[in-house]
Amino acid sequence: MTIKEFAQLAGVSVSTVSKILNHKDANISPQTREHVLSLAKIHNYKPYSFVRTQYPEKTSIFGVIFRDCIPDDRLLKGLMNVARSYGYGITVLESHLNKTQELKNLSLLASSNVDGILFNPINSKPSSEVNAQLKQSKKTYFLFSTEEDIPGPDFLPTISYKSMAEFLTQNLVQAGHSKIALVAEKESPIRNEFIEGFKSCLYQNAIPFTEEFIFSKDNEKFYRHISCGSISAVLTLHFQSSFQIYQRLLSRHLHIPNDFSLLTLCKHQSNINNFSEISALLIPFEEFGEYLGSCLIKHLEHSENTEQERKHFQTDYHLNHTKSISAPAMTKRKKVLVLGSVNIDSYLFFRELPSPGMAAKTSRSSNYLGGKGMNQAIGVSKLGHHASIIGLVGDDLEADTIYESAKQAGINTAYLKRVHGELTGKGYIFLNNSGDSIVSILSGANECVSKKHVEEALPIFKDSHLCLLNTEVPQDTILTACRLAKSHKLPVLLKPSSIRQIDPEILALTDIFLPNLEEAQILLSTEESQLSKKLQKMQAKEACDKALLEQCADYFLKKGANMVIITLGKQGLFAKGKGILGLYPAKEVKAIDTTGAADAFISALASYILLDYPMEQAIRIAAYAAALSVTREGAAPSLVDKNSLEAYIATEEPEILE
Repeated sequence: MTIKEFAQLAGVSVSTVSKILNHKDANISPQTREHVLSLAKIHNYKPYSFVRTQYPEKTSIFGVIFRDCIPDDRLLKGLMNVARSYGYGITVLESHLNKTQELKNLSLLASSNVDGILFNPINSKPSSEVNAQLKQSKKTYFLFSTEEDIPGPDFLPTISYKSMAEFLTQNLVQAGHSKIALVAEKESPIRNEFIEGFKSCLYQNAIPFTEEFIFSKDNEKFYRHISCGSISAVLTLHFQSSFQIYQRLLSRHLHIPNDFSLLTLCKHQSNINNFSEISALLIPFEEFGEYLGSCLIKHLEHSENTEQERKHFQTDYHLNHTKSISAPAMTKRKKVLVLGSVNIDSYLFFRELPSPGMAAKTSRSSNYLGGKGMNQAIGVSKLGHHASIIGLVGDDLEADTIYESAKQAGINTAYLKRVHGELTGKGYIFLNNSGDSIVSILSGANECVSKKHVEEALPIFKDSHLCLLNTEVPQDTILTACRLAKSHKLPVLLKPSSIRQIDPEILALTDIFLPNLEEAQILLSTEESQLSKKLQKMQAKEACDKALLEQCADYFLKKGANMVIITLGKQGLFAKGKGILGLYPAKEVKAIDTTGAADAFISALASYILLDYPMEQAIRIAAYAAALSVTREGAAPSLVDKNSLEAYIATEEPEILE
């Protein structure tokens, strides 16, 4: 086809065709230029040979040189997408971080008929040899980076890792997180920019930034923060870090998203395809490839507004899913109201327990936080719930110790009041080498807890999910609490302690009644003396008569309790209620101190009921909590945390956690 024939086809003059094809088209309208060039591509029209010699022809091919390997296949896909849409082909070369190879690649493209070059240099400031090669090639070129934004007239803007960090952090903030940790490897070239985006998002949301929550890698300190709840969400710079954290926390029985949220930046689509549980943002390599190719081609094609488009690379960000993001675990914890005794426990240790008329010496003693009310509040708090306690302490130094310890345990003490002129309650525990104990209690301020104190605590009845009561405070106070709990539809778990009789109305308002064998025997002694004596004999023989225990449970059920659980020490427990009937053996452990076993059992039972476990499973889990508690000294210190309890159960009966 001659130039005259092509001009007739295009509907323009020969002069116009010549000017456009030989880049002398400054005075020709963009519409005419695009029309002529489009027809030239369609009909594969080439200028005359003398014109090609003077003005090298366009080949509609551009070259791309990467400093190393291609970062991701999606970047190449983006380049090919945009090249295809403009009718271009591409030549791709890799320098593999070798400067000699980089010069060879430049030389190869310079001697070929490519129209332009996209060049990703090894050094952010190209060497004199590289600059000389670029200049001698007389090719249109743009420099680019896939990792760091390098200022300069020849460099195109890169992917903004700062804005991606802001986007990811904002997703966690919107889910309710403020305790967010960032794991970013020190050797990563994008680390500083990513941290800058993380900090920027926190600042925009008025969330304090702490350097302590920036980790170069996961370590024991990092996992302790998560276990104790001081970190509720984790953001990682690399998918591999995220996957490793997921696996290690899973081995500690911490699960996404119930226990913590996890979010990551992801370089390769294959990571998400191979493991889809973690919410991730794919680095937008495909969009970046399209942007790079478009910048070069539009410049080669003399398109309008190319200067403005080259100033910014912008794209929308999208997560693959939000399955590993949830509200902070702390906000999902249930609230437990506890009414009962608050003591300081003084332990005296003996080889054998003292007997009447006998004096015994000891050289070892310890003091611990105690009282069934405080123990149960600590127990449910350790197992992942919010505990509020109603009670009284004296105006002595022991009260200060109790307030400080309760604060450290995360217990709400708004309704734990001081009473002037009274001593803080004290428990005196005599303990032998087998873990058996004799307990005496100085009630002190506990005897002063009144109906008025309970009624003043009405707001926490309205805001709680379950009520734990024990009778180491006056029974009329317990009755008031039962009535308030029922009026607010709160389940009531009651531990009868230090009493010989119980108000029938209290039993009628109790959902789960939890005496030990001796407490059951004493409570039966008034109305069911024969049954009480049989229990006493069974206890003396250290036997376990299921039929006899069922008779005892029936007595309390007839009085109105919905369920009865009689704890039997090393014999286990007996339970009867709706859908539950049977003996549950105790777990075999070496006992050091059995004082806190009942409180550990009750705390765990309440906690797993609140986690919607079936009653059968909640009882079995609670039995493990009691077993672990007797292996440690002190009632409050022996109460087990959720991670330790579930890790232990996972080695024995993992199916009951499902």
